[in-house]
Amino acid sequence: MRTIPWSNAREITTRQKGVPTLRITNDARSKVFYGDGLGFHVEWEHRFTPQLPVFLCSKRDEMEILLTEHTGDCPVGGLVHLDVPDVDALCRRLLAQCYGQHLDRAIPLLVEEMHAGFRGEI
Repeated sequence: MRTIPWSNAREITTRQKGVPTLRITNDARSKVFYGDGLGFHVEWEHRFTPQLPVFLCSKRDEMEILLTEHTGDCPVGGLVHLDVPDVDALCRRLLAQCYGQHLDRAIPLLVEEMHAGFRGEI
């Protein structure tokens, strides 16, 4: 197995051409979270009929994600790494925007783990 030095990780992730697809369960809530919370905007969306689930493309700068309500596309959950210039500021903003009820326990652990990774401790 090849190990990639942390100093090269940013270069590798900015060259990545894959687009992750994430399963969502509520179109309106997801648009608010990914839009207001993470700064993405809806590029396009598709429904076969108004009653059927949505499939949409959301972008932020050069990052693109696909969000789907279709149960057969992928399971709920997953892991996507996003290049965020100031993760601490993003965490503070998410907590201030009432996402804290879901993130107040997870974010401190994630931030500490990420900082440990920067220091080469994990």
